[in-house]
Amino acid sequence: MPAAAAAAGAGIVRSGALAPGDTTLQTGEYLDTYTFNWNAGETHVVHLASTVFDPYVIVRPPNGGAQLDNDDLDANAGTDAGLTVVCTATGQYTVVATSFQPGEAGAYTLTIR
Repeated sequence: MPAAAAAAGAGIVRSGALAPGDTTLQTGEYLDTYTFNWNAGETHVVHLASTVFDPYVIVRPPNGGAQLDNDDLDANAGTDAGLTVVCTATGQYTVVATSFQPGEAGAYTLTIR
């Protein structure tokens, strides 16, 4: 399971793969986590794409705030997941790359702008 800590810049791209043996959500979906130090007032666009499974993205803010999540960025144009995060607090945000269904596996690309 990859983990990365980075300050947001002009664009961040992470490639990874969900696979048996990865950590799972309580409902059985494999997941990889990435952490970013973001500041209150910043806006970040998170995009998760895969050609082999239906991506699902979760963003957990610092201090246990309500998570944001998305399954289909555009229901009429494929299965990529994505969302816009408007940071309400400064701290460590966790981006979770996962799948819509338990047991889905394969390569993905996570892009943050």
